[in-house]
Amino acid sequence: MKIALIDPPGTSRGLNTGLAYIAANILAKRKGDSVKVFDFNNNRKRVKERIREIGEYDIISFSIKSFTQREAFFILDRILLRKESTVIFGGPHLAIEKEKFFEKDKRINAILTGEGETSFCNFLERLESKRNGYDIKGLAIRNEDTITSNGSMAIEDDLDSLPFPCYTVFDSVSKRIDNYPLLTSRGCPYKCVYCSVGLISGKRWRGRKLGSIIREIKLAREKFGFRYFFIIDDNFTFKKERTKEFCKALISEKIDLNWSLPNGIRADKVDEELVRLMKSSGCEAVSFGVESADPEVFKGIGKGETLDEISRAILLCKRYDLRVSAKFIIGLPGSSHESTKRSLLWAKKMKFYDINWNLLVPYPGTEAYEVIKRNGRFIRSWEDGFHFGPFLHSTFEIDSYSAREIEKDVRRANVSSSNL
Repeated sequence: MKIALIDPPGTSRGLNTGLAYIAANILAKRKGDSVKVFDFNNNRKRVKERIREIGEYDIISFSIKSFTQREAFFILDRILLRKESTVIFGGPHLAIEKEKFFEKDKRINAILTGEGETSFCNFLERLESKRNGYDIKGLAIRNEDTITSNGSMAIEDDLDSLPFPCYTVFDSVSKRIDNYPLLTSRGCPYKCVYCSVGLISGKRWRGRKLGSIIREIKLAREKFGFRYFFIIDDNFTFKKERTKEFCKALISEKIDLNWSLPNGIRADKVDEELVRLMKSSGCEAVSFGVESADPEVFKGIGKGETLDEISRAILLCKRYDLRVSAKFIIGLPGSSHESTKRSLLWAKKMKFYDINWNLLVPYPGTEAYEVIKRNGRFIRSWEDGFHFGPFLHSTFEIDSYSAREIEKDVRRANVSSSNL
């Protein structure tokens, strides 16, 4: 089979590690198949020609986030589909919308929710043998007007059993990757009211063995020649001692690369030994998800840590000359223009290297969504929400914070922090 994996253009660049893992697993388990990742997010040249090429593939699979589904359908509309082609949609957005997504387009044959490495291969096998895939985890299938799903979500229990991600099949990658994305764990057990990670990759944290991670770094560096990597885990420091051992392994193996933690780490897991090891092993930059520096708003977001712990961890990282960035969310339950002003004053006092002020998008399945349903008003579909970028429109408002005020405050805060 010829398999096209498609990453539509989004609001920020970056290689799709999920597709890289799926491609690697297909190539490892299905020797007769060919795979190509059409990376429209990072390669925006020759678009018409590449879309024409996709029409030649047997399997056409899109990985979408909520804010890239329009671009995905733009591409699908321009593909000359053959009768025997199978169209699959997966990615973070499907974990939220699930089977309802079939209503958007009759051409969609299947959707896959959760982590797709094993389930995608199993589906290809069933297609080839003309057997149904109704028992495959995370898979929902359209058969004429009938949708069949077993209601499960695909989760990879043993991350070390997966082959390393394959970026050589991306049409955006030639010989080099300057800044390599490294995944060392998946899942997060915490219950932050705004976060959809548990819906996408599960509440159970699963970590790779350190030997596997170090081997990936060495092999990828040899192949792509990078001098920098960044860790994309949702909860890299969940097991603090493992994080320390990772840093020690980088030092003992003489990896000699600079690295960063842009997705943020938990402040309650940070101690001086950890920060010292991070710095010694090449870490240059770290980010913290503060979300709100207003004590009352912060209390209601369920992070399971305190503002004092965040302040202490930030100062500790600065003492070791790490570049410290912060992420905030405007529009959280219980917030207002005044609480945002308090967050802005606190952020200025902390003197971060960089700050991102993001707009709350209340995803179905999160506590924030339920709170706004009870105590606020949705003024447009949550699917129209963007956390950042030029298309900011609040999808809701609450009595203490109008949609117009929320949008203005996001823009003002980013201008104040020189991020627009």
